[in-house]
Amino acid sequence: MRREYRVDCVTGQPRVAYRETVTKHVEFDHTLKKQTGGAGDYARVVGYLEPTGNLTENKFEQQVTGGSIDEKFLFACDKGFQAACEKGPMLQHKVLGTSMVINDGATHMTDSSEMAFKNATQQAFRKAFLQAGPVVLEPLMKTTITAPNEFQGNIVGLLNKRNGVILDTEIGPEDFTLTADCSLHGMFGFSSQLRAATQGKGEFGMEFSHYSPAPMQIQKELIAKHEKALAEKRK
Repeated sequence: MRREYRVDCVTGQPRVAYRETVTKHVEFDHTLKKQTGGAGDYARVVGYLEPTGNLTENKFEQQVTGGSIDEKFLFACDKGFQAACEKGPMLQHKVLGTSMVINDGATHMTDSSEMAFKNATQQAFRKAFLQAGPVVLEPLMKTTITAPNEFQGNIVGLLNKRNGVILDTEIGPEDFTLTADCSLHGMFGFSSQLRAATQGKGEFGMEFSHYSPAPMQIQKELIAKHEKALAEKRK
């Protein structure tokens, strides 16, 4: 763009849309209590956080009986949960596959409000999330590669280096087609390496497949990088 159209642009490494989820059932009992002279803030939420069993949606459910929390405050709890899922506690990426159930709580006659219950729910979510075996999810791409048969070994080697999982291979008279699940992060720079490994005769395409837990080393690196960025902002 700079060379052909003379357009100023900011370049950098592509960003991966990571996600966050939990792997354990964790109970919580959180109270938000603030007093500033006038009317304060008070909200107590009790319940549990757990995986939904799939990584396609989040779920909020209220099982409060006896009217310990008013209906309008439960609606605020739902909004607090949805807001918390937009920025996960680990990397501030969106949360997937997480269920939050509120089954008890308490209110104050004058200090309770919808905002108090929304904030209390967000605080309870963040605290419970970090105790519920949190993991970072990475997008896996369904990758299809076509190349002459003589380069099959080279391509399998490239995918193995990227921890790709080969799903299917079709071998024709001259060319073969290989299908694999590969992490998006691991496919950066693959195009140039594929050309080099196949003398420019290989082609590939990718489409999103699903999310899967990232390797532990990648998770540690991402968390360390995120914490460093937060520390820089605080200076």
